Amino acid sequence: MSPSVDSPLFEIVGGVDDLHVHLRTPPFNTEILARLARAGGAGRVLVMPNLERPVTGASRATAYRRAINRAEPRLDALMTLYFTEGLTPADVETAAREGVTAIKLYPAGATMNSAYGVSLSRLATMAPVLAAMEKHGLILCIHGEIPPGEAVPVRTGWETASELATAGNAATATSSDPFDAALLKELIEAEPVVACSLTGEAYFLPILLQLTREFPRLKIVLEHVTTAAAVMTVARCGPNVAATITVHHIDMIADDWAGRGHLFCKPVAKTARDRAALRQVIRMGHPRFFLGSDSAPHSLPAKLPPNGGSAITLEQATRAPESLPSGQSPVACCPGVFTSPLLVAYLATSLERFGALDRLADFAGRFGREFYGLAAAAPPGGEPGVLRIFRRPQVVPEHYDLPGGPVVPYLAGVTLPFSVEWANTAEPTECPVLAAGEAHPDALDEAGVPWV
Repeated sequence: MSPSVDSPLFEIVGGVDDLHVHLRTPPFNTEILARLARAGGAGRVLVMPNLERPVTGASRATAYRRAINRAEPRLDALMTLYFTEGLTPADVETAAREGVTAIKLYPAGATMNSAYGVSLSRLATMAPVLAAMEKHGLILCIHGEIPPGEAVPVRTGWETASELATAGNAATATSSDPFDAALLKELIEAEPVVACSLTGEAYFLPILLQLTREFPRLKIVLEHVTTAAAVMTVARCGPNVAATITVHHIDMIADDWAGRGHLFCKPVAKTARDRAALRQVIRMGHPRFFLGSDSAPHSLPAKLPPNGGSAITLEQATRAPESLPSGQSPVACCPGVFTSPLLVAYLATSLERFGALDRLADFAGRFGREFYGLAAAAPPGGEPGVLRIFRRPQVVPEHYDLPGGPVVPYLAGVTLPFSVEWANTAEPTECPVLAAGEAHPDALDEAGVPWV
């Protein structure tokens, strides 16, 4: 006999671990988003550092955590730093001492707010920083894509003689018509190979393997994998390499997001074969693949700008925000899918669709905790509570109101068959009510600098 709508299908002490989430800039956006993440079933989150002014030092990460804890003390927030070319081994040591969990590497120009990231051709110059991370136990999280338009293969400086000898060799076409084969070969060799949204992840994988070879004790997480090639590469790596998978990438293929701004994200969803690889590695219970939602809210104008953002160029899209004209969005359609308010309901719906609902607790909890070396969630507000998952239909809201404007969630208007509730947990504290002209307690970071 199946459980009724009033009886939970199962319970998860402490909720799920979402090991990749965007809580945006404090104070007001973070207040709302932290609470929505908790309401969606997350008891612990790994918070990304790519704010408009990125989180580049331990003191700023501490201030960011404080803002999250004040807004939602029942959420255990793990903090990350942004890997810039100015990062030093001393910064890494300080970050480890101050409780930072990971450092996030964004290839410059690869995604939203990545203009401060590292140029991949200069990655080898950052070897002392990576060695310090290895020494102090900080995890390297990677947005694993070659930026669109960048020539491949990228020379990092770590290539072996064999890799240098074979790099860039184009596949030879075969045809019964020698003219066609010769023409195709000529065209291939004349045209430089550059990355695009559909190929950037696959072209990044040799760099991942170089990192594992140069720093064998460094724990690495390849974030939000979308391809069969990435799944196979991570699976073949040793125990220090893992990957996160989002909910929307186990649902979508390229046809789903093409022309639909609210489903556009980076990296983009790929083919049905790629999606099948993601589903299969979850179904089989591989312990080095776990949940990272990459939930990334953008206001309606940022997702669907006037005129489709036709005036925005590729060059503008990879520039730092402060270098753009006032009020201009850095991209035509900001990449990101907003899933955190209903994360576990989305996940249960998706997993049941391909016969993996029984993997939810491991995929969204145990596997990530074991790789990161974490105990059970320990929020500053006390007991983590128990998350109950019900087979109880709910309709996804059309939008959520944030200070920057309405944000449309994933699958808006769709009925999901699952709902969640928290039990054995205290009610949240109220967000501060400010008098006219009163400054918010989290309006400044640890150094007394405004967040934006």
